[in-house]
Amino acid sequence: MTDIIWVAIIKGSFLLCSTLIPSVVIFYLGKRYVDRAKLVNDFIILLEDMRTMISIEELHIREHTESIGESKKNTIRNFASIERGHSLSGKFSKSKIEKKLISMNKLSKEITHSMPKKS
Repeated sequence: MTDIIWVAIIKGSFLLCSTLIPSVVIFYLGKRYVDRAKLVNDFIILLEDMRTMISIEELHIREHTESIGESKKNTIRNFASIERGHSLSGKFSKSKIEKKLISMNKLSKEITHSMPKKS
């Protein structure tokens, strides 16, 4: 092959790389934004579900207290721990969930506003 052909091949490969590399970088950065936003939104949903479960537990406690005179909260939690191996960490109380929801909703808005706009 002649030198002209080699020069054309080299120029073409540089042109391909100069467009391909930024495209790949932008793709991965955009994917990280989307993955992070999805993770934050999933965590918000999880916190809201935990808040709902605490509310349901409170209603069960009230119902037990009114019907049999005791809440049975600790008895049920012990059964869950013994029979199913599930126990609360104590890390997410009702007030901690509310505080975390406020901070996560704020973070979600920041992520959404910092994401590149669709054209």
